[in-house]
Amino acid sequence: MTNVVLLTGAIGGIGRAIINRLAAKGYAVLAGNIAVDKKLNGKSDPEAPAGATVVLQHLDVTDTKSCEAAVKAALKLGSLKGLVNCAGIVRFTPVDKLNEQGALDVWNVNVVGAHRMDCAATPHMKKGSAIVNISSLTSAQGRLNGASLYGASKNGLIAYTRYLAVELAPRGIRVNCLAPGYIAVPMSPSMKAVSGGEKKLIKQVPLRRLGRVDEMADIVEFLLSRRSSYMTGATLMADGGVTVAWGLGQDDLIESPPHPTSAKLAGCSPSLRFPLPLGAGEGRVRGRAAPTTSHSTTRPLDQRLQLAQGEAAIDHDGLAGDVAGGVGSEEGHRRGHILDAADAAQRHDPADLRDHGRAHGA
Repeated sequence: MTNVVLLTGAIGGIGRAIINRLAAKGYAVLAGNIAVDKKLNGKSDPEAPAGATVVLQHLDVTDTKSCEAAVKAALKLGSLKGLVNCAGIVRFTPVDKLNEQGALDVWNVNVVGAHRMDCAATPHMKKGSAIVNISSLTSAQGRLNGASLYGASKNGLIAYTRYLAVELAPRGIRVNCLAPGYIAVPMSPSMKAVSGGEKKLIKQVPLRRLGRVDEMADIVEFLLSRRSSYMTGATLMADGGVTVAWGLGQDDLIESPPHPTSAKLAGCSPSLRFPLPLGAGEGRVRGRAAPTTSHSTTRPLDQRLQLAQGEAAIDHDGLAGDVAGGVGSEEGHRRGHILDAADAAQRHDPADLRDHGRAHGA
């Protein structure tokens, strides 16, 4: 019997890439989106790859009957093997002016919409089936200006994924989540308003580029497949390193001083560049000398207390020793670079983030 995947938010950039990837793996796809004309229900997608089974369906995830109708349409194609909740929207919801309808819409689509689909689909899903929810890196960052409710909804979807994974585990249905970073798709006016544009976003990515929709589709297909058969309740962050770099821009990269020991390491240059989230003791930041101590008496007392509790050291001598011989030298630790969190916090300008919303119907 043919394996079927029901995909919501199927018309956007990531959604289209998911269709192509799943079709290439032999799945039949029920492509649901609110933008699909009801007259096209049950019709083949003219943009689908040659020979693929991709059927269009008008789908409004805020309407329970629409969700149930989409599941019935999917079951006509074969056995419902997977559900991908890709539908999502973003609304500008700054706290200084209540946008009540926008707030309700974001939650109703991004979280409750996934729940409606799951309630309609899971009674028809057998052991070995899988659900993939599409979240966003905004679930882990708070730097989208005026999009706090959007970020909250995407974090809520991750929590929902964990709970649903436990609930469905006895039935052999896995539930996982993908959180894309900044993806190269057209921006809506709402996303432009909260993100500041692509140039700002790219500066936040250690890999120095936007993600591709086919990269996200590959992860979705993996989470639906047997290759991830022991994964459930997990969230995969595919953001080019944004979350681990704490949102640094290109001008905030810290250049370490040359060191003869580190230069001996295979594949290493005497001068290494690290996208660190803090200032540097012996390096240079933005072309000027960085502070050499974190205990400047000119700072407010609360900052000095935080620094005393939270200093971090980067030890190039110790690192080289650990790699080459297993143990770092005491001298290396003594010469470690003391990083100044307060200066870093004052120096870095807030940068707006972008998520995958434009790719799935937002």
